[in-house]
Amino acid sequence: MKSKIMMAMMWLAGIVPMTYATDYPNRPTYTDMENAVVKGLACGKAIRERKIAVGSGDSLPYCGTRYAFVTSRQQSLEALTTSYIDHNGPLNTSNTAFLYFTLPSWRELASLNTNGFRRATAWDHNNIPSWSYGIVSNGDVIGPWIFDDLQNGYSVLQWTMRFSYEMENSTVTADGDGGSCEENRQEHDNILASTAWDDSYSTYVYGVDARQELDGGHWQGGRIRGKALISGLPVIPHDYDVYLYPWGHPQGYAFYDFDGKGMQEKVYWLFEESENESEATTHETDVIGDTRANYFSLLGWTCPSPTQVRHQSVFCSGSYWILKWRFTAYN
Repeated sequence: MKSKIMMAMMWLAGIVPMTYATDYPNRPTYTDMENAVVKGLACGKAIRERKIAVGSGDSLPYCGTRYAFVTSRQQSLEALTTSYIDHNGPLNTSNTAFLYFTLPSWRELASLNTNGFRRATAWDHNNIPSWSYGIVSNGDVIGPWIFDDLQNGYSVLQWTMRFSYEMENSTVTADGDGGSCEENRQEHDNILASTAWDDSYSTYVYGVDARQELDGGHWQGGRIRGKALISGLPVIPHDYDVYLYPWGHPQGYAFYDFDGKGMQEKVYWLFEESENESEATTHETDVIGDTRANYFSLLGWTCPSPTQVRHQSVFCSGSYWILKWRFTAYN
C-alpha cells in the first residue's frame, strides 16, 4: 500500500508544475488569511447587529468565495447607512425633521473616501498601494484596508429612530352652554375641576383643546394626559431619547403651548431621556399633561362673548424614539 501511495505522489509531482511564492506576489500569507477570517467574521457580526437594530433581518452577510464574501459586506453596510440617524443631529437645524445619514455624510464621518471603499489591484505588503475606490471586484487584493474601511463604516452607525403609536392615555372634557356667558363659563370650570379622567382610548398621547362659540359664550374644551410606549426592541444594550411632535389641529385651528413646555408647532420637542443603559425590549415614559390647569385662564379668555369663534389647541400623536445602541465592540 505504501508503495502505491509513493508512486501516486511521484506521478502527481510529475504533472503539476513546481511554483514559488515569488510567482504570486499578491498571494496572501497564512497569517494574512487567518487575520482576514477573524476580521471578516467580526465585520459580519457587527453588520448583522446593525441590521437587527433596524429590523432588516438577522442573517449574516453572504459567506462564500472571498470576493463575494467581501462584496456582500460592503454592499450590506452601504445599504444600511440611510436607515441610521446622523448623531451630529439627531435633528436638522430647524428641528423639523430627523437627520438621517446620506451616503456622502456617512462616508465623511467614517473617514472614508468620497468615492467609497479603498481598492487595490497590486500590493507588495510593504508600501501603500495605488488606490481606486468602490466595491471590491475580481482581481482586487484582499488586503487589511478592506476590513479597516468596513470597521470605520459600521462604527459610526449607532443611532436609529422608531416611531411608536403605542400609548396609555386618559381624557377629561368640559362644556358650558345654555345660559349667559358668565354662567356658561362657570359651568365649564366646575366640570373641568370635578370630572374624573376617562381612560377610554384617545389617539393622542398629550393634548389640550379650548373653544368658545358665539352663541351666548358657549365654552368647551378638554385635556389629554398620557405616556408613550414602545415594544418589540431587540435585545441590544441602548439608551433612548423620546420626542413628541406638537401641532394645532387638522382643521387649522391656532396652536398654543398651554402648559409652557417650550413646544412649537410642527417642531420636534424632546420629552424624555433615559437615565440608564438597558437591554429591555419595552419602555414607557413618564406621564405628560397630568394637570387640570384651566386652559381658558391660561389663554386669558373672559366674557363677554367674542365677535368670532375662538379656538386654540395642541396635540401630540405618537412618539419618536431615538435609540442609541451600544453595539458589541468588534476590533
